[in-house]
Order: sequence, then C-alpha cells, then structure tokens
Amino acid sequence: MHWYAQLYSLLPVGPARSYSSLPVHDLTSSFASKTSIRPLPAPTDNLRFSMWRLAHAVKKAECVNPVLASMANSMTLGFLLENQHLFDYSGTQFNLADGAASYLDDFSQTGLTGRVAQGFALLQMENEGYAFVGRFDTFRKKCGVAVPTVPSRRRNRLGKLIPKRIRSPDFVVETKSGDRALVESKGSFLNGGKVADIKGSMSDALKQLAPWGSQFSPAITKKFAVGTYLREPESTDREPSLMAIVDPEGGQDEDAVPVPPDLVRRLNYAGWLSAMGYRAPSRNLVSPHSTDRVRETFQVAEFGGGRYAYVPIAWVPPQKPDDLLRVFHLPTGWPGEYSIANFHETDNQMIVVLALDIQVLERVARASRSRSWSSLEDASSDPGDAGAFTKRDDERGNRFSDGSFMGLVRLEQLFVSSYEAVTLDF
Repeated sequence: MHWYAQLYSLLPVGPARSYSSLPVHDLTSSFASKTSIRPLPAPTDNLRFSMWRLAHAVKKAECVNPVLASMANSMTLGFLLENQHLFDYSGTQFNLADGAASYLDDFSQTGLTGRVAQGFALLQMENEGYAFVGRFDTFRKKCGVAVPTVPSRRRNRLGKLIPKRIRSPDFVVETKSGDRALVESKGSFLNGGKVADIKGSMSDALKQLAPWGSQFSPAITKKFAVGTYLREPESTDREPSLMAIVDPEGGQDEDAVPVPPDLVRRLNYAGWLSAMGYRAPSRNLVSPHSTDRVRETFQVAEFGGGRYAYVPIAWVPPQKPDDLLRVFHLPTGWPGEYSIANFHETDNQMIVVLALDIQVLERVARASRSRSWSSLEDASSDPGDAGAFTKRDDERGNRFSDGSFMGLVRLEQLFVSSYEAVTLDF
C-alpha cells in the first residue's frame, strides 16, 4: 500500500477557484468632521480576492512575528482546513457561510475574527502598494522606542497611581519606494440583521494609532484603521459584508528615533522564512549585528511563472466532482524518502507549498552576509515581479509583490529536471 493511502483526511476546503470581493468604504471625512457615518458613503474601492489570496494574507499576518518552525506549518493548515468552511465564496459578494456566526462561541469567534481582520487589512495594504510588513511591536523594540504611559485611576498598595500602557497598532507596512504606514485592524462576524458597530470599533483603532508614528525619523505620518465586517447574508440586511477605512495623518516629535531604512523589509522576510521553517536565517535577519553565519539548503523548482525556493506542507488528491479541495498532511521525511513513484495518477496530484522567489531569496541572503543591507534598501531593486503569474496560476495560488507564494503546485513540477537544491549563506 502506498503511503498516501494511509494519511489522515482533514476537513474539506473549497471551492478553491472561487473569487469574491468586498466593497471598501472610506470614512476618513466622516470621522474628521465628527458626523454620522450612516448612511455609509458609496464604496471607493472593491477588494477582489481568491481563497488562496486570503489564506496567504492571513498566513503573512501570523508569521510577521517569528514563531517556532514546528508551529508554522500547522498554523497554515489550521486556517486552510479548519476555517474555510465558515466562508461563502459562491458569489461575487464575500460573506460568512450560513450559520457560521452562531456556530462559533464568543471565545473562538474573537480569535478567528482577529486573524481574518488582520489578513484582510494586509490584502488592502497590498492593493495600496505596501509590499512589506512587520509586526509593529517588534519594529518598535528594534528601534529602541519604549511604550508610552498615561495616568490612570488605579492605585497600588502604597496608594500611588499605576501608569497605564498605551496599546500598539498591529503592523508597520512599507512600499517599495520606502514610504511607511501604521495599520490597526478591527472586525466582527455578524448574524443576519445585526448592525455592525463600525463607529465604535474604528474609533478604538484610531485611539491605538494616534500616539504612534511621531517617535520615528522619518516620521510615520500615514496611518490606516481598517475594519472588516462579515455577515451571514439575509434579505433584510441593509448593509452587506464590507470593509471600512479611516486614513488620519500624523506629525513628528523633536526627539524622534532614526529608523534603519531596511528594518521593515528584514522583518517581512524573517517572518516568511520562519513560516517556511527556516528559523536560523529568520533569526539572523532580525538580528543584523549577529556574527553567527548560517548555511541552509533550499529546494527550488519552477512554477507560478517563476523559480521558487519552496517547502511542501500538504498533499491534495485529484479533485472530486463536487470541486472541493481536500488536503492531507504530508508524512515526515518528505522529499528525501519519497519520489514521484510513490504517487498514483501523478498528472492530477497537487502539493500545497509555501515559497519565495529564488532571486528575492538570494538577494536577502546576500544582504544578510554583507550586513550592509543595501540590496534591500535600494528602491530600484524590485523584489518580486508577478508579471509572469498567469490567470491559471492565480486559480491555484497567490503571489504577493514581495515575492512570497502560497498555493498548489503539480507534483511533477517538483520532481522534473527544473528541480534543484540551492545552498545559501546568511
């Protein structure tokens, strides 16, 4: 019996090729003038995405704060396999699946809502041209900026006031030209007929953003509060599932701390390498003064319109008539103990991979070795060109403009002559 016949079947995902969208409402003027936000203004944008694009964004949001390599793949599979049945991709308007909001208890809904809201926020930032992302708290610590405090009414045993720490935004993002912005995401899952508390949640986001940005030089004056409000569709709903954005401006302090020009990009690629299971290079990227050198070997193959260093995280058997994507765990020992001969019907076998464009990876490794990071700072260096990423490729996965990829690859593409092993020093 072949090894894959004994694998444990997890929950179905799908349909994998569906595309959906969310209307985007810019509420900046309403909050600036302190007027009512309803009725909502006409949408200023329409955020279009596939299942893979959303899964990629959620994964990227998770991994910008480097995690243990042993957790990275399971977190990816957790979102893909355990949660996709809660969303409805069947129409052009993205919604929660029927019964999804009531299916989740308060605790699990809060955790899942936060993850999904952060993913949608990064999707919108990608559309706005922000290719690189870092967890703000990590960014702040690397810059040596402390969390400010404000007085509170709480007192300790000696009667002294206990200072209250200010909450931080979720992300710092950066364009390829070096422009930065701060992002705080909010969101909720709504039962049919329930009105989203857009004003309340977006006000909270603005409060988190307000104290930040001026401490850095150059100042991060661009800020985004991004709210994603998903509902189960009902004929009586006056508002569909939607995204709301508020874009306030900020200033700069006199004693602002200089920001290393490459910091956000280092955090961006450290997070993705951690997700791929390469913890040591990830650690070197966020610790540029480390004297330890790391050598890693990457599997490289051609797919998705380019050449990628990849890690396989799951196996997908041939599609069933219902067009659902069923995903199975890969066994330990891949790929050394297995070959294409271990699979039946190889023309229809697919592998789920996390990947990074090999040219981008080589540039990151070179920057890490030299400690100059000039290749990451150079705005003329374009890390990741999705021009060769075709519509058919898009149906099987997603590539972001930083060169990262998540999706399906045909099995034979990982074993044919285009496959090679590349060793890089970091």
